[in-house]
This record gives sequence, structure tokens and C-alpha cells, in this order.
Amino acid sequence: MIKTVSNASVWVNGNVQIGTCSEIELPEIKLLLVEHEGLGVVGTVETFAGIEAMEATFTWTSFDATTYKAIANPTQPVQLQTRASQKTTTLLGDTETPVVVFLSGIFKSIPLGKLKKGETIELSSEMSVSYVRLILGGEELLEIDVFSNTYRVAGADILSQFRANLGI
Repeated sequence: MIKTVSNASVWVNGNVQIGTCSEIELPEIKLLLVEHEGLGVVGTVETFAGIEAMEATFTWTSFDATTYKAIANPTQPVQLQTRASQKTTTLLGDTETPVVVFLSGIFKSIPLGKLKKGETIELSSEMSVSYVRLILGGEELLEIDVFSNTYRVAGADILSQFRANLGI
């Protein structure tokens, strides 16, 4: 079985940006772990304590006024949606599965790019991500919302007891 992403589209605050983004590096979820050691424990153990800062990188291929206004404003989070088609090739043929990633956050860098005659412009910008949601074939695999202390894996709410303990 071979799985490949055949193409994708990017939506910025609900507006599709066909052809204006050439590459997206989605966030890597890095868990924040705390070391514990003490009497009666033969070694050191690391336990979950949260999530490290998440970041996404976008490479834009043109100046788009709507997109540029959104990413240049550090006081308003940008809602991004990436929709891709994942092709699975087997002996029985090909199937296509939708992959949808939702991101929310503010941009850490606002690119002006490099202009060169006859070449496509490349504008690289980094986004500080506070919300991420991954859906594969209609099934939610992951949802993290830093501001609401939400961490769900395949629909299971990992932090429900934590929020209850805090009274939120």
C-alpha cells in the first residue's frame, strides 16, 4: 500500500487561496515532559506536563491582499484550513481520502520576499499556532486548543479531568 498526498488547497479566514501557497510545514506536536525522581523509585521518570509551543511555516508564491492583511495583523488570530487529498494505491487500484487540517494563531513573521525577474516570488512566514485539528477521512484524529485546555485524540478528551479539577 502506497499513500501520497496528491494536492492541497489553503483557506485563509474562509477565503480559498488557490495557487498562492506552494508549501506548508504543519506543526510538530512536542509534549512537554517533567522529570521526577525520589525515594522508592529506582530511576527517573518523565510525565506529561503540557505541550510545547506549536509552529507552522507557509511558503507563499504571490502577494495576495486579503491574505497579507490577515497575516500582518498580530492582534487578530488567523483561521487557516488546509484541505488535501491522500491517494492510497493498492493492487486493487487507487482510492482518495480527504485530509483536513485546521490551524489558528498569529504570524511571527511577515514576509516581503525577494523579487527577481522572470521568477516566482517566495514569501516564507511562520505562524505561532494555538489551535490545531486533524481530520482524516471524516474521522477526527487530533484536536488541541491551548486557550481552552483541550486535547483530544480520536475523540477521547485527554484533559477533561484536568479542566474539572480547575473548575473550568
